[in-house]
Amino acid sequence: MANQTRSYQAPGLDISELINALEGWLTGQDFRFQALQTEDGNTLVQIEQAAG
Repeated sequence: MANQTRSYQAPGLDISELINALEGWLTGQDFRFQALQTEDGNTLVQIEQAAG
């Protein structure tokens, strides 16, 4: 599958809270989840469906 990129503007959003909720839900759905800080202060989220 090709990589997909999406960007969203969301002023006032608590990104830490969103990442924690997203990670919990995706992990429960058998996805691998990784969130990284970029050099310019943005957050990169990588999601991969687990094999099986």
